[in-house]
Amino acid sequence: MYRVFLIYKPKKLVVTKETDREIRKNYSSFELLNTYKTKKKLRAKAEELASNYKIAKEDIEYTFYLHIPPPLRPITSRPIEEQLAIRKKISEAKKGFKMSDEWKAKISAANKGRKVVRTPAEKLMYAGFRTKAGYKFKWITNPYTGQNKQLRLGDPLPEDFIYGVKRTT
Repeated sequence: MYRVFLIYKPKKLVVTKETDREIRKNYSSFELLNTYKTKKKLRAKAEELASNYKIAKEDIEYTFYLHIPPPLRPITSRPIEEQLAIRKKISEAKKGFKMSDEWKAKISAANKGRKVVRTPAEKLMYAGFRTKAGYKFKWITNPYTGQNKQLRLGDPLPEDFIYGVKRTT
């Protein structure tokens, strides 16, 4: 519990976790103004009480560590030199890190049998990306298995494949 005491001589607010018995040892005249369960917005609440009792913000005394860190800025909002320095620091921190064999086995087991399944729209989208990159492709089909895939122009036709797409419905 966090308690806010109004001290009369000298006039100030004390925000503490101590009980009134412990406060009495240091101050002769005081009044308990409020109690709070958490630190959430405690600073703002204490400042509001100070303004109600006409006490300056400098006269609020916290007897415990009340640090509220500022929100983190995303890397992209920083200058490019700082971004590169941060990325380099992260990269260097990850280098030389050895994974145990047990850890490698867990990752391998999790990835086994995993297959990327793309919808026809996604396949077309990725084909468009490759075309924009300067590659030209043709669709080829294996009529025995019904497998469709793209082949880069100029590459030899694999065995059992024919040009064109065989639709299976």
